[in-house]
Parts: sequence; C-alpha cells; structure tokens
Amino acid sequence: MITIKHDLPQFAPEIEYTLGVVMSALQLPYRFVGPEEHAMLNYTAEVPSVGAWLGSSDFFRDVYSKKRTVGLPVTAADGIADYVASIFVALTGYENLCCERRDKWGRFSANDSLLVQAGLLHTPVVDSQWIPQIEYRLREHFPSLPKIRRDRWSVCLTHDMDHLLLRPARWSLQAKRDPYLERIKKEDNRVGKATYFFRADGDTAVTLPEVQVVAKTLAQGGHEVGLHGGFGAATDADVLHEQKTAFRRSLNGIALRNGQQGIRNHYLLWEPQTWALQVAEGIAYDSTLSYHDRAGFRCGTCRPFHPFDIEARRALPIWEVPLTVMDCSLNFYEGLDMRKAADKVGRLMWEVKDVGGVFVVLVHNTWLAENPEWIGLYKFILEKVREGRAKCMRMGDAVRAWEADHAV
Repeated sequence: MITIKHDLPQFAPEIEYTLGVVMSALQLPYRFVGPEEHAMLNYTAEVPSVGAWLGSSDFFRDVYSKKRTVGLPVTAADGIADYVASIFVALTGYENLCCERRDKWGRFSANDSLLVQAGLLHTPVVDSQWIPQIEYRLREHFPSLPKIRRDRWSVCLTHDMDHLLLRPARWSLQAKRDPYLERIKKEDNRVGKATYFFRADGDTAVTLPEVQVVAKTLAQGGHEVGLHGGFGAATDADVLHEQKTAFRRSLNGIALRNGQQGIRNHYLLWEPQTWALQVAEGIAYDSTLSYHDRAGFRCGTCRPFHPFDIEARRALPIWEVPLTVMDCSLNFYEGLDMRKAADKVGRLMWEVKDVGGVFVVLVHNTWLAENPEWIGLYKFILEKVREGRAKCMRMGDAVRAWEADHAV
C-alpha cells in the first residue's frame, strides 16, 4: 500500500484525483495520509525527511484558481517539473478554459494546444514520461515495488456514420447497402470487431427504418453500435437527452447487447462540461478527445481514464478513451499524402505499443467515398495491428478490460 501526502488541502480533490490516476496506471494500491504522518510519496513544497518527493509548483495556488494559461510541463520557480500539475492539465482539458478561441464549428484548434506548443502531441507524454518519472522516484526509495506489464496493447477500430450512401443491392430490390461501409466492414472482420457510431439526428438518423437495418445488422454481426452525438450534444443537456432517448428507442436496446453505451460527438465537438452531461445520461464512455486538425495525443495519454469535472471538482464515473487518429485530419487538415500519413500513423501506433495503451482510429465511410484510394492507408493500419500483435477490440470491451486490469 503506497501512502501519499500533499500539503495543499484546499486542492485535495484535484491532487488526489491526479495521483489516483497515476497509481491506477502503476497498478499500486494507495491511501492518503495526514500532514503529521510519514508517507512513501510526498507532493509538497519542501523536501521530506523520508520517502519519495515530487516537487510542487504554484500552479494550483495561483494559476489554476485564476484559470490562467500555463506551459507544459508545468515547472516550479526553481525549474523543477511539477508532474502532478502537468498530468492534471493534460487530462482535464484545462486549456479549453484558458482560451476562448474556437473555429466556425465551435472546435478548439490544435494551434492553441498546450501540448502542440510544447512539441509533445506526437507522444503520450503522460504515459511515456510523466508517470514514469513518478514511478522512478518511488522505486529509488522502494526498489521492491512490483513491476507492471507494458507489453500488451490494443486497437479500437471505429467509424462515425455521418451519412450513409445507400444504394440498392444487386441481389435484392428491397435491401440497400452502402458500398464504402461494406468495404470497411470487410476489412474490420479480418482482424476483429469494430465500433460504429450512429447519429440520432440529421438525414441518416437511426430513427429512420433503413438506418436501423444497417445498425442492427452490424450489431448482429458482433460489432458495437454507439451514439454519434450531433450538434449541440456536447454542451446542451436537452439536446443530448433527446438524441440519446431517440437512439435507444430506435435500436430497442441492441446497442447495449454488444457493448457498453458509448458516444463520440460529431466534428469532435467537446468542452469541459461535456463529460458531466454524458454522465447524467448514463453513458459509459466517450471517445471524442482528439484535435480535428492534428492527429496525436490530445490528453497526453493513450490509456482510458476517468475524467475530472473542474466545475464540480470531482472525478466522474464515465471513461474517456482518447481518439488517436481521425482519417481526414491527415489529408484534409494536415495536408499529408498517403506515404507521409502512413509514416505518421505508424509512429503513433508504436508509441501506443511502447506504453501498453489503446490505439483508437476513426475512419468514415464518407471519407473513403471521397478518397477511395486511401483504403490503402486503412489496410496499412490493419497490417500494423497484426504485425504488432495488438488485440483488436470493440471499444466497450477495451474499457472493461482496462478497468479489470487497473483496479487498485
């Protein structure tokens, strides 16, 4: 049992949440102790007489309370890195509160990203650098601590059904198929099962009978079906409730039989209050967190984690499974050709493999309709899945597996 002490009781919810995430990643049971007790791990301004020490900065005392921006990693006046504050900033979407600039759709751009400005978006820095630094300090003092396994990683293949391009099937005048969706499904089935997110609004909502057929067929084939939150669902409780209700009624619970109830918002729209709205609707996990205009690790991690509600100052029961790569980020926003895109995706995949995380990729059927030759990139990704011996999992299954392996 790792005993932990900090000297900022007024920020106990934030600090204890962050250190709880760290201990879960290290698979170490822990408890917090009072200021008069000795601790194995100390997050304090002064160096303790015993135990490992994590230096603290003025972030929580000064910067956080005023919602001021900060550089990453967060550092103290003497230049010592504050890993606790750095992890908190990365995981919580704190940067959204410091910058009001959004694009015409209401999205936070990678150009304003703290991780981009620090040159760290290409690596899951929380997993590959900041948590290992905390682990190193613990092992300096307690070398017999059990070591964790990092040799297992998984991949989640996901698809947002923004629109369905339904055409009559050759073998039936009644049935209709989206040829690009069929191509995706064929490739998915070569390595495992995938997660498909369907809208409950717009011209291809699951309230339409022909869309219900597609969604139910996927679920019956072992794939997972989740909600693709439409405009307003990220920030308006009434809109999200209406869409969630329509989604469940339309699919008659079939979405829950093949996985947990998950969501990804259209256009990757997200704000810090989004998670609390999703919790109120009983949603088990979200996979929205990625920049629309830059592939990489927006939260600094490739591991599922419980988010923190900054306004309510509490951890939330929902899981965030960060999205690593969205298809159109590569060619449309970053301007990469297929070779450069494959190089970038390959590097991101090995970053995930190195820390035993979850690589999440999003490929739209409409993207393939507009860029049919880019099926080659998707085949490249699936080949890397086989080459890296990753476990291909539906997103709900990945969440359950992570929860079981990292309970402390």
